[in-house]
Amino acid sequence: MCYFLVVEYFDFALMDKKKFNIILGTQIKTFRESKNLTQAELSALMNINSQNISSYERGERCPSIYWITKLCHALEINPVQFHQEFYNRLMENE
Repeated sequence: MCYFLVVEYFDFALMDKKKFNIILGTQIKTFRESKNLTQAELSALMNINSQNISSYERGERCPSIYWITKLCHALEINPVQFHQEFYNRLMENE
């Protein structure tokens, strides 16, 4: 199960998993594009396969909190900022 923020966002525990993953994937893509990185470049920074980045961005898979932390480090963004903006997207799509 993917809901890595359920503990923090109880209201979204019942959200459809696919919808949750799509919103998260959109957030990942937005941050990646804001740094002008390709999926291949980001995957190299994170030391994972570029297919993983692609599947995260399409909402097919959900990264663990470990990979979210690595993502934030690779993109040089604060994890708190990532979570705040993700939470805002969730609220917009509720």
